[in-house]
Amino acid sequence: MNKNAELIKDLEELVFGLNNQILARAIQCKIFKDKGLLKLEERYRAHLKEEQEYLEKAIEEIIDLGGEINFSNKNNNEKPKIFENPIEYLKNELTVSKDGLAWLKEVIKKSEEEISTYNFLIEYYKDEEEDLNWTKSQLELIKLIGEQNWLMKNI
Repeated sequence: MNKNAELIKDLEELVFGLNNQILARAIQCKIFKDKGLLKLEERYRAHLKEEQEYLEKAIEEIIDLGGEINFSNKNNNEKPKIFENPIEYLKNELTVSKDGLAWLKEVIKKSEEEISTYNFLIEYYKDEEEDLNWTKSQLELIKLIGEQNWLMKNI
């Protein structure tokens, strides 16, 4: 058995998670655009592109560690959460980010002996942490200026 089997399994989990996030983001961007929230759509369209790049990097890391992505080990029936209300979407993003960062910290610890994977995960963690902070700031801004004013800022 590959000495990195557990790390590969975690990276595989990341690949499936990112794949689901990419689908959800693409749908969410369309909803934001249809609602006229073009600044929000632009923000998440850029985030979608970043996630696609991280997905590719995660796949590369799996292959470099001697693993392969095994679709038969994953329940692919997970449906992405989609929100009509952009504020509810932000609240969900906050929860997902907090949970994801906690999980990612554990995976980073497992990767310390694999410098390439470790560096990739640190880079991804920092990006996700920035996204978490942005989401927090938006939710704080909503409390400060109100939902309608925030929505107007995102048109």
